[in-house]
Order: sequence, then structure tokens, then C-alpha cells
Amino acid sequence: MNRRLWRECGITLLLAAVLGFGYSYFTKQGYFARTSAAADQPKLIVVSLPEAKAAFDSHAATFIDARHEFEFSEGHIQGAMNIPFAHLDQHAYLLDSLSNEKRLIVYCDGVACNSSIELAAKLKEHGFSRVEVFYGGWQDWTNAGYPIERAGNHARSGMTK
Repeated sequence: MNRRLWRECGITLLLAAVLGFGYSYFTKQGYFARTSAAADQPKLIVVSLPEAKAAFDSHAATFIDARHEFEFSEGHIQGAMNIPFAHLDQHAYLLDSLSNEKRLIVYCDGVACNSSIELAAKLKEHGFSRVEVFYGGWQDWTNAGYPIERAGNHARSGMTK
């Protein structure tokens, strides 16, 4: 009985390994990935919260929110435009209003969100030369109490000074 149990466990482990490697092979992920996702991305500049705030204060950049429309309408950096990465094709007309030379700072929810990185890479592919990522995004901005606005509402400052 004990020998049979070990044999069944061994067969189960072998099947799991075969299925796992097979899936990875056919989807070209994990061990069988041709390149990493980071290697496919163009070099992107990441700005810190103080750098983003300085650009905001000096009007030196256009802020682009890569989150979904619903999240954007709930609140966004004051003056930001919404180009959701998931619906970039539907919002491509907004890119026509931007100069290829304009400094663009792309953000999303925060460090757990990669939409800003993916959108920034797409903007680079579309010929925008000054694209940066504010990786701390909406979370860092609101935690600092910096100016935000909501769709349909006037701009407000969350600053508590």
C-alpha cells in the first residue's frame, strides 16, 4: 500500500511538471519566454513625487492619466488628460493635440499599476520624445494632498497647510 501511494504521488508530480512546462512552452512565458517584458520596453524616465510636483507647479508638462475613465472621473491630478491604456485606440485622437516635443508625465494608481509604463512605451512608439512615468501615481499624489479634481467638479486642493 505504501509503495502504491508513493508511485501515485510520483506520477502526479511528473504530470504536473509536464503540464506546467508544456503550458509555458506553448504560451512562450516563464522559462520559455523569448525576452522579458522589460527588455521590450523602450528606456523610460521615472520621476519622483517632488519632480512631478515641480513640473505641475511650473506647467512644464502635460499629465496623462492611464487609468480607466471611471477611475479618472472619480479623481485625477488637476488638469490631467485621460488616455486609458486599455482603450488607447479609442483615445488616439487626443494624441493629435499634443506636440511630439511636449514633456508628458504618465501616471496610474501607483506602484501596483503598470498601465503608466505600458502607455508611456506606446507614446514613445508614437514618436513622443519626452515621455516620463510618475510611478507613485495617484496614490502618492493624493497622499501628499496635492491638487486634484473630479469630473464635473471644479479643481480642489487637498493641501492641508
